[in-house]
Amino acid sequence: MQKTDAPLKEAVKGSRASQGNYWIQEIERAREHERAWRGTVAKLLKRYRDEEETDGYRMNIMWANTEVLTSALMPQIPKVDVRRRQNMQDAQGRLVSMVLERAVEYQQDQYDVLSELQDTLQDGVIAGRGVMRIRERPIIGTVPLTVMGQVMGEVEDVIDQRYSFEFVSWQDFVVCPARRWSEVPWIGFRHMLDEDQVSDLFGPGVATKLSYAHTPYGDDDAVADHRRKDNRAKLAEIYEIWDKRNKRRVWVSEGYEGLIDVEDDPYQLQGFWPVPRPLQFIRTSNDMTPVPEAKIIQDQLDEL
Repeated sequence: MQKTDAPLKEAVKGSRASQGNYWIQEIERAREHERAWRGTVAKLLKRYRDEEETDGYRMNIMWANTEVLTSALMPQIPKVDVRRRQNMQDAQGRLVSMVLERAVEYQQDQYDVLSELQDTLQDGVIAGRGVMRIRERPIIGTVPLTVMGQVMGEVEDVIDQRYSFEFVSWQDFVVCPARRWSEVPWIGFRHMLDEDQVSDLFGPGVATKLSYAHTPYGDDDAVADHRRKDNRAKLAEIYEIWDKRNKRRVWVSEGYEGLIDVEDDPYQLQGFWPVPRPLQFIRTSNDMTPVPEAKIIQDQLDEL
């Protein structure tokens, strides 16, 4: 572990430019570590979508098998259930549980949580790794500025907080190579944003310095050629890195000098990560690289 810690501490103490270079190199190293898996998933998705070029009649057994598995694993949306840990008969604990349960139900009613869960489960079955994250969405508005009981004007402030569970595509999640989830020092999320979105998040000064040379699908080797050549508006590829050792979130982009933004432990979560342990049905204790379920039965699929 000491060999891994040393360059990280050096990067954190160094200039913003050196920190940015460090994280770009770490992202490249993590993606290279999983390159073979990403290529396998791309091929499996073509088989699942029935896009393979074959002669004669065929039956897409992979699609049928995946549909049966996902339906059995989650037949309906999970019901929110908040209760006291020890089930003690105290009125205060019961009231708090009811408030929390209704708050979670309300948050879920604000978006299509079922689709997020289904997409995560499908990635778990097909790609071998399903990821869902929690996202905080503060609502900014104007509130009165009061001084000594007198209204002196208005200021911008957070007037509401929204929390949601969001699916993260297997293409957009990067994780530092490790044996087990408890040993992972950082994870990252890839975002494809246009110039207006970047300006809203980080300001026009950052937006004008980024390279907008990507499609909505990115430029990963696992992306089909016809999607990589998409003619829609070009986007910037930005990575949101959660650095657990230093309890901070950093934003970087290749070609941008330094760090786009840095925040100290933004969500204040007990385990720091904004995600639970990724959903993986095939796991080993010596390597976190996902193993698609279809790869295990590859010979049977080819025969069928």
